[in-house]
Amino acid sequence: MPSRLDRNKFDRLTQCNTINDSIDLLEIYADSIFCIMTDNQQTKFKKVYDRDSSTIFQMIFSKILHLRKIINGVNYDGKKNKLRTIIDPTFIAITIRNLIETVSTYHLIFAKPKNEEEQLILYNLWCHAGLEFRSRFDSFITKEENKVKMEDEKKQRKELIEEITSSKLFQSLPEKEKSKIISRIHSKDYKVSIEQNGDNYKVNILSWQQVLHSMSLNDLVDHNYTYFSLYAHPSNVSVFQFANLFSEDGAHLKMTNFNLKNAFIYLSVFLHDYTSYNEKAMESFEKLELVNQALIDFWQATFRNNEFHINDSLKRYYES
Repeated sequence: MPSRLDRNKFDRLTQCNTINDSIDLLEIYADSIFCIMTDNQQTKFKKVYDRDSSTIFQMIFSKILHLRKIINGVNYDGKKNKLRTIIDPTFIAITIRNLIETVSTYHLIFAKPKNEEEQLILYNLWCHAGLEFRSRFDSFITKEENKVKMEDEKKQRKELIEEITSSKLFQSLPEKEKSKIISRIHSKDYKVSIEQNGDNYKVNILSWQQVLHSMSLNDLVDHNYTYFSLYAHPSNVSVFQFANLFSEDGAHLKMTNFNLKNAFIYLSVFLHDYTSYNEKAMESFEKLELVNQALIDFWQATFRNNEFHINDSLKRYYES
């Protein structure tokens, strides 16, 4: 049975009404992910995309640590005047937007595919898109070692396309659906989904918003990618909001807390997807304190209409 301390902790951190609450919950995510990561550091990968899955896990951990740093705020001590410590929620929003895109990419490539053939196409599209974007710098290469690398990556891009187009799944697609994947190759993008209805296949070209929608988040958070995008670019909204943020009513603190609560949703969705994909990670997750397992599951299950759970920790916590 959870102690009174655990019950108070659970009640407080499922609400996160203050910045301090959110800092405490962020620490739970950091500690939980670090425990899973160190518990599986000797894992040997049979497939290259399993290695990349693990690397993304490490990237998520790094993003949490940097979030933890920036929510402590900044100040400035000039020669004549000082700036009191402030937290800039617009900068935090940019960081969280990147987190959302990372979690969404992981979901698209590692959680959503129904079989290995589908995953291989999505993974290769993702690899090809990254190498194509980097090829924009080819004309600036002068060092001989970089020229060798450039030629090697050119060969890799060609091999990735061949692997996509020669796969059984691609070959089984109608010409119209094949052309959608080819168009993604040409546009240096990878955001597609492949649906099967009986013997019929349909390829869907996806935007970031549609990728988020595929994660089955409810309407409360389904459209917040647009909100976070306002701060990734110098939109007029981001400018006039910044002008009024640091008033006495603590608007910047309220906005920071709102942003962090959204981050918790995506961190929990990521842990759902990662532990579903990686059995060893699930074993490590289930070694965590029950209250921490339940908290992490709460923050994704609640916003996915309780249709998805990492494990039965939330149920066990409520029943204990």
